[in-house]
Amino acid sequence: SFSDLRESERAFCLKQHYDALKSQGKRTDLINEIDALLNADDNDGTSALSETVTKLRTDEKLGEKYGLNRDKVAKYVRIAGLIPPLLERFDRGEITFLAAYDISFIESKEYQEILEEYLQGGYRLDTKKAALFHSCAKEGNLTEKMIVEILSGEKSETLEAAKSKTFH
Repeated sequence: SFSDLRESERAFCLKQHYDALKSQGKRTDLINEIDALLNADDNDGTSALSETVTKLRTDEKLGEKYGLNRDKVAKYVRIAGLIPPLLERFDRGEITFLAAYDISFIESKEYQEILEEYLQGGYRLDTKKAALFHSCAKEGNLTEKMIVEILSGEKSETLEAAKSKTFH
């Protein structure tokens, strides 16, 4: 059953199911829209387009099927994009669910490999550091140097000092 799967297997399962539903939904929506446009004269006000508005979101459908909320489904789908060594750490509990989600925003496989290399070297990854990775990746300023600074705690201290100066 789904609950017996390892965390990474759950992520892959949800990702594959999500992608299948998503692509199926796109085709159905296009077909319905084309039908509605072609049969505009025959339409009695109950358009096929109104059906697409009331359809559940794909992540909500999956959530119902697997007993998860849609946010958890979305996070699992993102986590599925991590490289295998990071997924193994996730399975072993060395990387928490939220930390795995945050580092999934490091879309460069090269930077994920660099992160894994430093984790092998004894650095620890907690939720706070993972959130910093997420933030830097979103801003587009993640570098190998930044990865080292965050893992060593150097970057965290810098951010805390900047915050305290701002509020004085």
